[in-house]
Amino acid sequence: MIKNLNLVNFRNYTDETLNINKNVVVLYGNNGSGKTNILEAISILADGKGLKKATADCLINNGADKKLWQIKLTTSIEQITVSYIRETKGGKKIYKINEETVKNLNEFRKNTHIVWLTYESDRLFLQSPANRRDFIDMLCNVNDPEHITYTRAYEKLIRERMTVLKNDYNEQSEETNKWLDALEAQICDAGLKVAQNRIKITQELEKRQITSENFPKFTNKMTGDLETEVLMIANENNVLDMYRAALKERRMKDSISGMTTLGVNRSDWVVHYVEKDIDANQCSAGEQKILLIGIFLSFIKNKVENNNWIILLDDIMAHLDEKYTTILLRHIKEMAKIDHDRINIWLSGTSRNMFSELEGQGQYFEVKSSKVSEKGKWL
Repeated sequence: MIKNLNLVNFRNYTDETLNINKNVVVLYGNNGSGKTNILEAISILADGKGLKKATADCLINNGADKKLWQIKLTTSIEQITVSYIRETKGGKKIYKINEETVKNLNEFRKNTHIVWLTYESDRLFLQSPANRRDFIDMLCNVNDPEHITYTRAYEKLIRERMTVLKNDYNEQSEETNKWLDALEAQICDAGLKVAQNRIKITQELEKRQITSENFPKFTNKMTGDLETEVLMIANENNVLDMYRAALKERRMKDSISGMTTLGVNRSDWVVHYVEKDIDANQCSAGEQKILLIGIFLSFIKNKVENNNWIILLDDIMAHLDEKYTTILLRHIKEMAKIDHDRINIWLSGTSRNMFSELEGQGQYFEVKSSKVSEKGKWL
C-alpha cells in the first residue's frame, strides 16, 4: 500500500507530503486547486508522460527555481523517486528505487500497474482516434509490458521513414530503396505486434464485460486496414509480407501526403452500445461516460488478482446520475476490499459529499490553494 507521496516543485506544489493510511484516497476541493496535479504526479511513475502527456519542463512549479521537480512515492515495500533536472541543454530524469539510482522504473512497473480515467476521458469517443489508441495502449501495457516498447519503436521508425521519403526518396536510387526496405521491415514487425495486442485487448474486454452488474452491454473493435488483414489472415508471415509490400507500394503516395497511410497509426477503437444499437460517439455524455467506466472496470476486475494496482479516477462523478454514482462507488468499495496492500484507488471531485458512500473506508484530503489538509489540519 502507498504510505506517503511527496511532491517538490511539481506543478502548483512547492513541497507537499500526503501521509496515507487507507487504500482509498479522496481528494476534494474547488476546480483549479491542484487535485489533478496530485494524480498526475502518481501517473508519471507509469511508463510514458502521465495522464496529461505533459513534457517534463512543463511540470516545474512556476514559483520555483525552475530547475528541478521531484516525485517520491513510498509503499509498504519500497520507495520510488523520479526527479527532473533542467540543464543548459535540455534536461534529464533521474530514477531511484530505495535511494539507488536505476536506468528506469521497469522493476517497479513489472509488479505495479498504474491506470487512470480523467475528466478528459469523458470526451474520449468524440476526440481524435489517437486519444482512443492511447487508452487502448494503456490497457495493452498491463497485458504486455513490452507493448510500449513496440509503440515507441513504431513511432520512431515511421518518423525516420517519412524523413527519407521527404528528403531523399528517389525511385531510381538503389541505396535509398534498400534503406527504406530495412526501415519498413522493422516498421512491420513493431506495427504487427501493436495491432495484435490491441485486437487481443478488445476481444478480452468484450468477453469479460461486467454487464450483469448494471453496466451497458457493448461490442468493440479496432478498425483499420492492417487490423482487417490480421483478423482475416491466420499466418503471421503472410501478414508481414502483405504489410511490407503495401508500404513499399505507397512510398510515392506517402511522400506526397506527408504521412504513413497504412499501419497502426491509422487505427481507431470503435465501441457500440448494444441496447440502443448505436456507436458510443452517438450516445449522450452520461451514456458515453458509463460505457467507458464499465469497460475500464471490466478490465481491472478481471486482472485485479495479479500484481499491485494504483487506480486514478479524476473527477469521476461528472455526468453521472445518482444511480450510476452509487453503482460506481460500490464497485470501488468491493475492489478496495480484495487486498488492502495491493490495491490503491485515488479519486477526485469538488465536494466531499460526492463520496459519502466511501465514508469509513476512504481517507479524505481537502485541496485548497496549493495546500492539502486532512481533518482541518494543513499538511
